[in-house]
Amino acid sequence: MPAPHSQPPSSRRSTVAPPRGGNNSVNNEKFATPQSPFSPDLIPVWKNALESLKSQYPTIQVVMHANRDLLRGYFFPDPFLFLKNGSELRNASRYLVAWSYIRLDWLSRVAGLNSSEEKLKIPQPQHWRQMLYLVGKARGLFPPPVASSSASKKPKKRKVAPSNSAPPAESSGADGKDRKAEVNDAIAVLLKDIDTTEGLPHSLTWGGAQILTRRQLIELNGVFDIPPLVGRQMVWELFENNFRLELLALDRCVRPRLGMDAAAAAALEDEVVQVYPSTVWMVARLPTFHEGLGALELMDRVVYVEQFRKLLSSWPGREAAVLRALSTFEITGGSKTYSPLNVARIEEIAVSFYCHTFFQYFSRAPCGPYQLPL
Repeated sequence: MPAPHSQPPSSRRSTVAPPRGGNNSVNNEKFATPQSPFSPDLIPVWKNALESLKSQYPTIQVVMHANRDLLRGYFFPDPFLFLKNGSELRNASRYLVAWSYIRLDWLSRVAGLNSSEEKLKIPQPQHWRQMLYLVGKARGLFPPPVASSSASKKPKKRKVAPSNSAPPAESSGADGKDRKAEVNDAIAVLLKDIDTTEGLPHSLTWGGAQILTRRQLIELNGVFDIPPLVGRQMVWELFENNFRLELLALDRCVRPRLGMDAAAAAALEDEVVQVYPSTVWMVARLPTFHEGLGALELMDRVVYVEQFRKLLSSWPGREAAVLRALSTFEITGGSKTYSPLNVARIEEIAVSFYCHTFFQYFSRAPCGPYQLPL
């Protein structure tokens, strides 16, 4: 199973609002899903919880612990990297194809994380962008910038970052060079054992079907678009896998495993994995039906809402005590059945509690479980 971290968090709390400047600034755009052909749908209870968190986070007391910087990044590519429109959508398609080239290797790498790889930092959004650009560029997915037709023409000011350009540098000057060197060093570590040798592009295969052939990608020379449904499914998987590992990482902070015997620690891990369909840590194959916390229909997620309630009931806090006192069931005619009203109330409390607690520990919006696009 993946091991996002093993160091114990501190229980010391701070009354200082989350930092807004520098590398720890809060990205307000990630509290809502932007409109894009590649955007999957977020069910209302999660959408409302994130919108509420956006208005509340400046007043939230943060928890100071050893792993606060752990989830400045994402275990899998930042899904918002692909939620683009207009001219930026083509770059999003290129990044998704590049991701497909390293996806299986990265799944294996995350699944194998353990204490021996403790120093491997979770990639931040700029790391993911640069990594996918380097992978895509090596395979000809990003055409080289078009050179000026005449050196004698007077240079004109132009907007930066055309659709076929490399990711722009974050800043200039000595500080910018230091940050760039730091990012490059981090990417070199992250790309270890990832094939970035130059060559022809591979085909894009998704869900067992060939979406773009190798010949098409060669002939199109970087000018291609992924079908919207395929894009939504690929982004859904990124949200889902990030959500699953973020929940695990947060639970390990709220309920530290340090000092526990193996059996006790394994029991806590099992409580987490019960929240996920098929009780697996990561999605490696696209599901064929709706289930889980992101499913639109209540009956497709009720079992997982109950497991989510049980898990969060074991956390400290007033909301956890409320969840312990509630039940998803009701007795009618001598039979024990799920109560839609009870489930809806529990879900609203649990989702809000989770989002709030996540921000307390990591000072950013969590990834939510989205509705599977089929």
